[in-house]
Amino acid sequence: MGIQRRHEAMLTQAHDVMAQARYREEEARRLTSHIAGALAYALREQQFTDTAIGEALGVSRNRVSELVNIGIWPTVYGPAGLDGDFKQVANQIDDLYGPLARPNAGWVHTLTGTSGLVAHANAIPLPDLYQEEPSGLDTAAAQFDNINTGERILVYTLERHFGKAIVNAETQKLERDHKGWYRIELCTGGRQPIPLTNLGITEEDLRFGRGWKHPKQRRDEDDAYRNAIAAVRCHYGIWPLANATEGFRKD
Repeated sequence: MGIQRRHEAMLTQAHDVMAQARYREEEARRLTSHIAGALAYALREQQFTDTAIGEALGVSRNRVSELVNIGIWPTVYGPAGLDGDFKQVANQIDDLYGPLARPNAGWVHTLTGTSGLVAHANAIPLPDLYQEEPSGLDTAAAQFDNINTGERILVYTLERHFGKAIVNAETQKLERDHKGWYRIELCTGGRQPIPLTNLGITEEDLRFGRGWKHPKQRRDEDDAYRNAIAAVRCHYGIWPLANATEGFRKD
């Protein structure tokens, strides 16, 4: 091989190796952003100040809200969208963040699912509309378990975004009342509501739908759900499941 061809080959090799290095650098940046987002979201729920969160994560307090958005909506605000590499990134997030969310003692956020399936799995009677198809009640729900005591906390609703389905007595047509709310219950043999004052939350914070009289209660169901799980996780000191790993975890 002549000198010119050898030099060309070496330049090509150098270019290829550098491209791989830059890809790994970008992959590490994406991973760091998603982990920082999950941590910022968890610490914000625990009511730490943005200054304290920024110091813990090594970022400016002005970046904390941006990171919280990544923690809540990773595929919307995070650098790793739903492309072919996202499953790999999600698994890497789980490797680092997962042990926090799955401790060996105390309360653990064990499941995020739909209200219909979570209620059905825990023998909670469903409205007639969802008796045959519990998955039709697709509003979000969560389950928390205490590894030491066997206690369980359920966060769920029996309504969808349009509230209850009711039959109009005059027209006999199915109508919606556009009123829904979340339940937070402790399971210790039976089910009982957790006093909301213990959680620092009110019934109004758990309501959703445009049928409520007060404008502040007319939030969407996802906001009401986040209010509910944030209250539980803050009171019991529970790390959230990383939203970026939901549906992608290796187990």
